[in-house]
Amino acid sequence: MSPYFISIPKTTIWLVDASNFDCLNKLYAEYFPTNPPSRSTPIVALPKKEFQLSIEAIATVDSEWR
Repeated sequence: MSPYFISIPKTTIWLVDASNFDCLNKLYAEYFPTNPPSRSTPIVALPKKEFQLSIEAIATVDSEWR
């Protein structure tokens, strides 16, 4: 575990198949069991057929991190 506090206030997860939305919610709850970041989840076509999702996260680190 990192000695620094990292906060993730917002994520965007581009999802290819809307039928995977429930699975995504379960995974999200595993990684963020309390106070999950706000999230946008547009359903899109990604540039490569094998891609199922793409994730962007905004993160902040406390001022002690160098």
